[in-house]
Amino acid sequence: MIERLVFLIIYLFSFSVQSQEIVLSFKNEDLSRRITKDSYTIINTNNNNLALVIIERKDATVYLFDSGFNELTKFETPNIKSKYNEALGFSINGNVYSVLYTNYTHKKFALHHIDFNSKTSSVNEIDLNLNDDLFLDAISYKNSLYILSGNNSTELTLRQLNTNNEFQRLKTFSLEEISEDTSLISSKVAFGSFVFAGNKTSNITKIDPRLPTSIERASNANKLYQNNETIYLTFDNNKKYTIIYTINLDQLGLKIKTYTYPKSRLKKEFKKFNSFIFQDNIYQIASSKDEMAIEIKNFSGKVLKDFYVNRDMPINFKNSPIIQEGATALPFVTTRKLEQTSKYLRKISSGNPGINVQKVKNLYYVTLGGYQVINTGGASPIVSSPTMTNGGFISYNPTYLSYNSYAVTKSTYFNTILNSEFKHIKGTIEPNTFDRVSKYKKNKKYISAEDVFYYNNKLYFGYFNLKESEYNLVKF
Repeated sequence: MIERLVFLIIYLFSFSVQSQEIVLSFKNEDLSRRITKDSYTIINTNNNNLALVIIERKDATVYLFDSGFNELTKFETPNIKSKYNEALGFSINGNVYSVLYTNYTHKKFALHHIDFNSKTSSVNEIDLNLNDDLFLDAISYKNSLYILSGNNSTELTLRQLNTNNEFQRLKTFSLEEISEDTSLISSKVAFGSFVFAGNKTSNITKIDPRLPTSIERASNANKLYQNNETIYLTFDNNKKYTIIYTINLDQLGLKIKTYTYPKSRLKKEFKKFNSFIFQDNIYQIASSKDEMAIEIKNFSGKVLKDFYVNRDMPINFKNSPIIQEGATALPFVTTRKLEQTSKYLRKISSGNPGINVQKVKNLYYVTLGGYQVINTGGASPIVSSPTMTNGGFISYNPTYLSYNSYAVTKSTYFNTILNSEFKHIKGTIEPNTFDRVSKYKKNKKYISAEDVFYYNNKLYFGYFNLKESEYNLVKF
């Protein structure tokens, strides 16, 4: 019996190790062991080659691998100027990989061209020619680079990078159904408990539904999703319905549909609303300090399932405790469990409610909660911004942005498990991929140039070990 138990433990341990397979490992003694590094990857959708860029101050080392992680080429090159600290997206023409960068204010832009044929790179600063528009986001599709810009007149313009390194306007869409309150642009800045006008910024949050999404990001009212050639723009700032605009990058067509919010059962008005798109369904949440309602609908608008709770009811569809993360009434305590439904409703409704969904082994893991911006005095934007790395660099990679946000979010939430028919089932919430990445790197010291990205529908974690001068790429 003891021998069988030992064998089982060894088997489970070996299975756990295999699930975190190191698929690529190489030394680079030329890189410093002391300097913090950044990195990003580019995936060629034509041939599935993987480009890896490791940045060390003014220099960059670039690698190109095939789909089997065999090295095709490698060279060192000057990095782009440090004022360009955010990579927005990329395009690929043959073996020339062009990365679009911007500065902190999104006022200046440049293209960094990496040529794997000549083993050289070049930079050209460009004018996006946005006129009165504000840059909103960049999208890469089939090795082409697109940018979205908008204005306070709720006009959305799509541009594509051409062979002359210019962003050619493809089409301007009029989003007539959104009001000024649900604008594409925000200029609100918090200072303590006061809100002032500030610099204009994008009011759109990019979501990758393949990934665990923090409540902080899911609680934003306006979101952008990309599913291959399809872009979804969702708006949840009005009090009647979610607005979804669908843009097809191949046909350049625009469609619109609205989805009415859940109704109050106490004959009161809900104060806050939000939504989340996952696969072919939309998940909507409506809340107040007295009640909360959730509806799952298909894109035709049919309600597939609904859930409801008020302040006097237990939440019988949760699979985890109610967790409050962030500042609490107790000093040095940043996480606590809430027992009462009334406290949960009060907290999520005092901020921005949110809902997110992921699929684990044919089950739906749904997180329901809210996020409240707590400002202790300094000025900060109301809308969330991407998380910087230690070196101040921001990657275009939405997977890494989601991972960083997931790791540091402050929110109140609980988790629930639904089956394929969206019925609540009992069970324990299993660690998601981000939890596993965090656990994997927890005891690893001296690591830098971290990146988390999807490749061939698998999640990978890459990092450079400063002590060993070694880069490792781990599959999860």
